[in-house]
Order: sequence, then structure tokens, then C-alpha cells
Amino acid sequence: TKTNPNSPGGWIAGARLEELAGKTVAARNVIARGCEKCPKNVDVWLENIRLNDVRNAKIIAAEAIKKNDKSVLLWVEAMRLENEPRAKKRVIRLALDHIPDSEALWKEAVNLEEDQTDARLLLAKATEIIPLSVDLWLALARLETPENAQKVLNKARRAVPTSFEIWIAAARLQEQLGASVNVMKRAVNVLVKESAMPKREEWIAEAEKCEEEGAVATCGDIIKETLGWGLDEDDDRKDTWMDDARGSINRGMYETARAIYSYALRVFVNSRTLWMAAADLERNHGTRASLCQVLDKAVDACPKSEVLWMMLAKEKWQAGEVDNARRVLARAFNQNPDNEDIWLAAVKLEAENDQPERARKLLDDARDKAPTDRCPKNVDVWLENIRLNDVRNAKIIAAEAIKKNDKSVLLWVEAMRLENEPRAKKRVIRLALDHIPDSEALWKEAVNLEDDQTDARLLLAKATEIIPLSVDLWLALARLETPENAQKVLNKARKAVPTSFEIWIAAARLQEQLGASVNVMKRAVNVLVKESAMPKREEWIAEAEKCEEEGAVATCGDIIKETLGWGLDEDDDRKDTWMDDARGSINRGMYETARAIYSYALRVFVNSRTLWMAAADLERNHGNKESLCQVLEKAVDACPKSEVLWMMLAKEKWQAGEVDNARRVLARAFNQNPDNEDIWLAAVKLEAENDQPERARKLLEDARDKAPTDRVWMKSVVFERVLGNTDAALDLVQQALQYFPAAAKLWMLKGQIYEDLDKLGQAREAYSTGVKAVPASVPLWLLYARLEERAGLVVKARSVLDRARLAVPRSPALWCESVRVERRAGNVNQAKSLMAKALQEVPKSGLLWSEQIWHLEARTQRKPRSLEAIKKVDNDPILFVAVARLFWGERKLEKAQNWFEKALVLDSNNGDTWALGTTSSSSSMAQNFTQEKRGEVITKCVLVEPRQGEYWQAIAKRPANARKGTEEILNLVANSLER
Repeated sequence: TKTNPNSPGGWIAGARLEELAGKTVAARNVIARGCEKCPKNVDVWLENIRLNDVRNAKIIAAEAIKKNDKSVLLWVEAMRLENEPRAKKRVIRLALDHIPDSEALWKEAVNLEEDQTDARLLLAKATEIIPLSVDLWLALARLETPENAQKVLNKARRAVPTSFEIWIAAARLQEQLGASVNVMKRAVNVLVKESAMPKREEWIAEAEKCEEEGAVATCGDIIKETLGWGLDEDDDRKDTWMDDARGSINRGMYETARAIYSYALRVFVNSRTLWMAAADLERNHGTRASLCQVLDKAVDACPKSEVLWMMLAKEKWQAGEVDNARRVLARAFNQNPDNEDIWLAAVKLEAENDQPERARKLLDDARDKAPTDRCPKNVDVWLENIRLNDVRNAKIIAAEAIKKNDKSVLLWVEAMRLENEPRAKKRVIRLALDHIPDSEALWKEAVNLEDDQTDARLLLAKATEIIPLSVDLWLALARLETPENAQKVLNKARKAVPTSFEIWIAAARLQEQLGASVNVMKRAVNVLVKESAMPKREEWIAEAEKCEEEGAVATCGDIIKETLGWGLDEDDDRKDTWMDDARGSINRGMYETARAIYSYALRVFVNSRTLWMAAADLERNHGNKESLCQVLEKAVDACPKSEVLWMMLAKEKWQAGEVDNARRVLARAFNQNPDNEDIWLAAVKLEAENDQPERARKLLEDARDKAPTDRVWMKSVVFERVLGNTDAALDLVQQALQYFPAAAKLWMLKGQIYEDLDKLGQAREAYSTGVKAVPASVPLWLLYARLEERAGLVVKARSVLDRARLAVPRSPALWCESVRVERRAGNVNQAKSLMAKALQEVPKSGLLWSEQIWHLEARTQRKPRSLEAIKKVDNDPILFVAVARLFWGERKLEKAQNWFEKALVLDSNNGDTWALGTTSSSSSMAQNFTQEKRGEVITKCVLVEPRQGEYWQAIAKRPANARKGTEEILNLVANSLER
């Protein structure tokens, strides 16, 4: 400001710096000098107004307006400083005298009017002065009667002929009046003439907006008149329009999609794809009547499409309109007399309606009347005829069918099944094999008919001679032989079908069954590669999983060992690929396969901490403690510098009750990582949890010497505080802050210790000094503000939070605390005003929306507000919990449960969410949980061990709760939320 006194930004920055330091008077003096030096800069004046109380702010605003009487922002700010509506109106009227062409000022003036007539008069005047403002014309039209609204919109069209919004408003007005005038047709002509035609995508968005607001006819007219705009016949219009319709469906705009399909079908009237898409829309989002209407038009447009005919017949049939279904199929016969699918659909209809004679008659017609002579050769028709008759007639029909189709395996098998006696069945199958000796299916049927294993073996031996390339027959023969003979059979099979990996796997499984240690799969891979018959890696994994499922664990492992690297170069991201493979197997419950994948991957990437942790997770979740410890022992040998693996191993030993072994593990970890704070702190926790405070204290002393980080010092302070050694804790925190003055948590601890001792002055000093040292720490600001509020100094708390928001702009937590301070002080209107500003600055905060919904909205407005929030905020777990609570209040338990689960999927580490799921009071979210469901939530929470959450952290970090487990903390938080 000294070097460049005419720089507005410098004065504003200087004032804010003083304000941040708590020097409000100095800040006001700085900005006042800024106003003297930059009298024409609106931002400087606005900053001056903000920094002063209301009385002085009004004086400053008046001075600012004298120097900048054309500034809309200053006039609006001056208006907002007034409390009385009359005073606000007086300011805005004065503003309009100075800036009559300001649309923003006219809108403010209208918003201040409670009387509709006065608002209408203001808008009439505004449109005279600013005839090009579309918003003002539309606002005036909304306030008029329908008749006068038409006149207003006519004037608006003449004033702003390029505005499509005015045309849409006119169309919606005609719809409201029940008129059948298509305003949009004229709109398009005028807009094209004025070169103001929006893009097709914009028109679709406007149509969806009309649908959302209930103007369905206008929505349809917009699509009808604009969908083809900008598309030539050469463009792939059909696909474009189908994409448009799908987009509208995905957004829940079904009337818009319906209108798009309707338009597209007028252009592509014979498109089966479009008709089916339109039918799908009606099936999923329309009614049976609307679906049948679409399908009636579809079959007229595409009479040769059997799919559409059958869809229509099915709908009629399922609606109980059997006669109408018959008529549909009769029309379908006329159009498609040789289509066997339609004939069979008709037969099925009659059969299921207990009309066997009609069904038989239809089958006779199908065979006799088809002009192309296709049906007599059609096996499906014969099979349907056999099904519809009794056994005696069915045998005669089957014999007739086989005469005309003696190479049909299906007919021979059906004829066999009509026989009751095993000998008769065998005779039919033998006859079938005379006609079709190379049918694998018939040989399998023949084998299945044999009760004697020797006869079955002989048949299979014969079958493999005739069909030597059938892998299934070779494998079936091997299964029936003794192990020694099975080996010979599989050797023959390999020679006959050298490209079959199934035969190699069978050979490997046979060796496993015999207890041999031969790795057949190694040779298998060499042969298959030579024969260019090597399957993909994914197929091998599927085969390994199949072996695991059937108990052949060794073969499963051999398959993975020999094939997992197939097709992957060193340049490929092999580690990620194999981890994905293992995760896939785990998801399918194939844990041995996943184990083998990790084992292979770890031979390649032996020092990969990620892989070792994944392998350990597998053992933790699906193995046993012994297998987990084995993996972790190998892991720490391979990655001795990974503190995470050391701590996992130590934790497992500790939880198994092997405290001394846990100590040994941590001792080995110290040797490898002497300056690692995590290992030191894990050792401290081990001793503290096992009631060895002196050992723990000694370890902390050593850690402060060998790994002197702010976290080690912080844990030392917490340790003494939990034990009740307040003086020692204070001494340690004072020392720590000399080394780490920028460690926010140390300042927080210092203030909290003084609060524990009821020394509020010292606590205030600790927080005040802390926020100067670490101004970006939101939790530190919150503790400071809450201290002042608890002391009854709401004004000071407010000032602290104002400074905090300057230091950390766009912080949802700070805005939310500011709102809460006002709410708890009973200043509900101020809280609402702050919330409005907060949502302007941080519009996507679930925390703020949740606070607004639950504490600043009337009960009747909570649901609409939550819907608005969901549209504006991306996936936010806090908002999802708020929505779940709303549904629970309405007893919509399933919906509430869905939203609660969505919140946990997004953030399972938030303990507050878990606690809300277990509360049990009549006003709580989970009041209708069964005890079983509540127990399930508690079990999952304990497994997750959440660490975050506003209430969770406040309770879990109290010294009295330091030794409590997850379930105990959960119950405490739940009880706190109930209160």
C-alpha cells in the first residue's frame, strides 16, 4: 500500500491480514484509507462495509454511493443493511432513479413486493425501460391472468424476437388454456429467420424441463418441430435420435424419449430397431395399453418382423386376452405363412390354454400349408407335435418324423425317451447310431443307458475309434478305466487330439490322484505351444478354479504355476494384471487359485509390498492364523523396510496372545528400521495395552531420541494425559512445541489439557497462538471457537469463526460451525442467512445441506430440500445419511436402508454413520431395526474399525475412552446422538 497506494487489492489484502490477526480496528483503519485512495473502486467500499457494524456500515454505504452512484452492487448492499421492508424498498427506488436500466435492481424491487398487483406494476414499468430483458417479460407473464399473459408474451416476442424462452412460455400458456395451437412450429420459422435457432441438444434440454414441470404437450411439440434441425439425410440420424432417447430415459425424462421415438418413427417408419426401442420404453416406463398401441403400429409398419408379432401376441396373452392374442397370430400367419416361430407360438398359446385339439390342428396346418415346404423338414414343429400327443400317438408321430428327418439327433433322442423299457431304449439308440454313427450326443446317450460298467467301457472304446477327435468321449473312457489303463487311454487321447488342454489337465489330475509328483502341466504347455493351441491366460485360470472346485488342489496350483505368465511381456503391467486375476478368483470364492496366483506373482516381484499385503489379506479373510503368520514372516524377510508388514505380523502375534513373540517381532523391526516412528509407536501401544506403562514410557523416551517426529511427541503427550499425569503431559507438549511449532495437533492438545484443568485463559491463549502458527488447521479453529462459546462469549466465537473462514476459505466445517453457533444462540434468521452464503461458497457440501435440512427447514420442507441437495451434490455420504433419516421418519424402511448402505459404501470409515445405524430411540434413524440387524451393523463396524466422524472422534479421543474398543465407542457415540 505504501509503494502502490492506488492498488485496491493491496488495501483489501492488508485489511484482511489485520483481521486475521484479530485486530479488527486496525483492519477498519486500513480499509478506510483504501477508500480515500481508491474512491471509485467498489470492492474496497464493499470490504469496508463488511468490516463494520450495521450502523457504521450504513454511513459508509451512503458515502460509497455518493462516489459510485451507478454501482448496482453498492445499492444492493445498502438495501440489505436495512431491516424494515419499507426502508429496503426506499433504497431500491432511489437506486432505480440512478440506474433505471439495471435488470438486477428491478428484480430486487419485485422480490420486495408482497402484493402481487404492486409486483405486476413494477414489472410492467421494468419491461418498458428494459424491453430486451427476457427474464422480466417472463416474470410479468407469470403474474398476469392467462388472457393478459398472452398479450404480454406477444409484446415480448416483438421486443425480443430472438428469444426461444419466450416462445416456449407462449406454447406452455396455450397448453395451460387447453388450446391445440402448435406455437412451436411458428417459433422455429421465426427463430430461423432471425438466425437465432438453438442447437438440437438445447431444444431437448428445454423439452425435458417442460416435462419436469408438467408441460407434456409443449415438450412433445418442441421435439416434433426441432429434433431434425441441423441433421442432413446423409447424417446417421437414426442412431443419433436413438442416443438422444436413451439419454432422456437415463435422466428419467420418459415423455421426451417418447416424443423422440415418435418423431424418429415418422422418418424411419419401417425400422424394426426403433419400434423395439419404443416398445421397450413402454414396457419399462409405460402401461400395458400404451405398449400394445406401439406394438399394433409396429406390426403394421413391419409386417415381416416375427419378433414384433410375437411381442404383441404375448402382451395380449399375458393380459388374459386370449382371443385377441389368437387374432394377432392369425394376422401374423397371413403375413408370414412359412415362419415356424409364429406357428410354434400359436401352438404354445393353445397348449397352455388347455386346447390340445386346436394345437394339433395348428401343427397339421404348419406341416401341410407352408408353401415353401419348410415345416415338414422342421424338427421343432415335429417335436412340438410329439409333446402335444399321448405316448401311443407320439411314437407314431416320431416314426413319421424320423422318416422325413433321419439325420436328426433330437428326433432320435425323443423317440428313445418315449420308450419305457431299457431294452427298447437301447434298440432305438442303436438304430440311431446306424444312421448317424458320428454323433457324439448319441454315443453319450448309449453309454448312459448302460448299467454295466464293462459294457459302457466297450461302447466308449468303439466311440473313440469312430470319433477319435471327441475329447469328451476320451475323458469319459478314462474315467471308467483303472488308473493304469486310464494313463494309457489318456496317452492315446493326446496323440489323437494333441491340441486338447482338457486331456492334459485330466492327465495331471490322474497323477495327483496317484500321489505322483510329476508336473504334467509343464510338458502340457510345451506341447500346446508347439501345436499353436495354447489357450488364453483367463481360460487357464477358469480351468484352475474348476480343478479347485472339484478337489484337485495340486493340479490347480500347477496350472497357475505353468500358465499365469503366458502372453505377458515384461513391458506389460504384470503385477496389476495378476492382482486383478487374484481378486477375481477371490470374488468367485476360489481361494486356492488366488493363493497360487499370489505365490507365482511373488516369485516374480519378490520385493513388492503391495503383493505381500494382498496375499496377507487373503489369508486373514479366508485362511487361518497360522497361514497368515507364515505369509507375513516371508513378507518381512522380503521387505524388511516395510513398517506396515512388521506391524501386521506383530499385531497378529499380539492378538493371538503371544505377547513375547510380538515383542520379538518388533525388536527385529527396530533393527531394520531404527528411526521409524510407526514401529516405535506400535511397540508403545503393545506395552500400554498390556498394562506395562513403565515399558511404554521408556520406549517413548527412546523414540523421542531416535525418531523425534511431531507424531512421536504427540503420542507421548497423549500417553501421559491418558494416565492422568497432567503436569508431565504439559511439560512434554511445551517441549514439543519448541521443536514443532507448526504441528496443529500439539497446539490442540495443549489447549485441551488446560481445558481439562478448567484453566480457560491458558486454553484460550494456546488456541489463539496455535491458529497464528497454523492458520490452515480447521480443527484448531473449531476448538478455539467452541471454547469461547462454552464460556458464554458468543460474540467472540463468532469473531473467531469469521477469521477462520478468511484463513481457510471454502471450508464446509467452518461454515457449518458458524451456522451452529447462531442456531444454538437462538439467532435462527442469522443462521439461515449464513447458511445461504455458505451454500453459495460451497454448494456441493453434504455437511452443509444436511445441517440445512435437519435444523433450518420446517418438517414439511425437508424432503423437497433433500431432493434439491441430491441434484446439486455429487455422491456425499453425510447427505445420504440425512436422506436415510428422512425415509426412516416416514417408515419407508427399505429406502432408508438403501441410502444408509450407500453412505457406508462411499465412506465406511465414518463412525458417525455406523452409530446412526445402531441408535434405538423413537426419534432415531434406526428405530425399527431388528436386534438381528442391529447386531449385524455392530459386527461390520467392529471389522472396519472406523476412525473418522465429527462425534466419533470427539468421543474416541477423550482420555477416559482411550482403552475402549470399537463396539464400546460405537455405543457411546450412538447414545450421544440419541440425546
